[in-house]
Amino acid sequence: MAEEDIVLDELANIPADPPKMRDKCPQCCRPVVVCWCSALPAQKLTPNSTIILLQHPAEEKRCLRTAPMLSLGLADGKCLIYKGKKFPDSTRLVLTFFAISGLDVLNSLDSLSAERKQEIINWIYSLQITNDEELVSGFQGTSILNTVENINQNSLFKWGHIANTYSALCSLLALGDDLSRINRESIIKSIRALQDDEGCFSAAKEGTESDMRFVYCAACVCYILDDWSGMDITKTIEFILKSISYDYGIGQGPELESHGGPTYCAIATLILLERLDVLSDKQIEGIKRWLVFRQIDGFQGRPNKPVDTCYSFWIGATLRMLNAHDLINYDKNYEYVMSTEDPVIGGFSKWVDTHPDPLHTYLGLGSLSLMHKENLSELVPTLNISERAYSNLKLIHDKWKNNQ
Repeated sequence: MAEEDIVLDELANIPADPPKMRDKCPQCCRPVVVCWCSALPAQKLTPNSTIILLQHPAEEKRCLRTAPMLSLGLADGKCLIYKGKKFPDSTRLVLTFFAISGLDVLNSLDSLSAERKQEIINWIYSLQITNDEELVSGFQGTSILNTVENINQNSLFKWGHIANTYSALCSLLALGDDLSRINRESIIKSIRALQDDEGCFSAAKEGTESDMRFVYCAACVCYILDDWSGMDITKTIEFILKSISYDYGIGQGPELESHGGPTYCAIATLILLERLDVLSDKQIEGIKRWLVFRQIDGFQGRPNKPVDTCYSFWIGATLRMLNAHDLINYDKNYEYVMSTEDPVIGGFSKWVDTHPDPLHTYLGLGSLSLMHKENLSELVPTLNISERAYSNLKLIHDKWKNNQ
């Protein structure tokens, strides 16, 4: 028999009915021979936090099915699975701050109509959470956890985040808002609840890091809301002092590597507290030296690291606060920052020939402002807002004092 006839004969004898399906486990829905239910814990795990899983619909169809594995291994209510192809960005409010403040530094806020500004203000206020029972008041970064079931009421993970609260307040000030809709008392109470025994702050009630970034955000929120009951000032100062390293740079916490970002956060916090005097002359001079040594052409965040546009602001602003900004090489720094500008779409990136982004664009503009370049608006380095926004804040503070 010819080879072609053999092939045709085999094809003709293929059963028309579909093959018998393998038996499936009713719990994990996988074939019994590859069921993994026996590997699940005998008693479901009960972690302190609830786990939120964002699942793409295509993953639900994958044979391994890891999402049900996690769900079946945890106690009821400890694993929430949200299905969708796209989820709102949890840092949207921070990106809004970069965009609004960037326009402010460029003296271009008037490119937004009055109606558009009001729309943005209203959207920011829509993210405000007031929850004195759980002490999670503040601003969300997005509306991702706002659903038709929990509209206008508190629910799991509808919590304020300290960086988003800072971003919201700064954006509102830049837009000329009077902060009249801010629930100051509730936010301050919740800020205080985020401070630990060491004096550091977490970003939110659960599931976040705690380090110098959030100490700074807490200080800014307390300063803007004109209420320092939101932090134990003595513990905050002690935390900062313990975070100064042997080389006089400051880390994210005690015994951690010196870094340009935390150094900015720590110095700005002390100045907002009007307690820069807790540093000795030797410490201040040592910090200045560490900062100046970060300049290559632009600035690096740590020794032996490449330069990065954002550190032209973090390092430059810290030197400005310490009255030592004139120690840097302006021309070299300017050349580096401008070399990261995209000639087609605009904006600044962290390195040359890489994509620009909102963070590095705003901080690049901030570094140019500190050098009095390009007819930019002056920045207040402690709060990282424009002089215009700061003037608005001073008027608000005066109004609050007069109404007491």
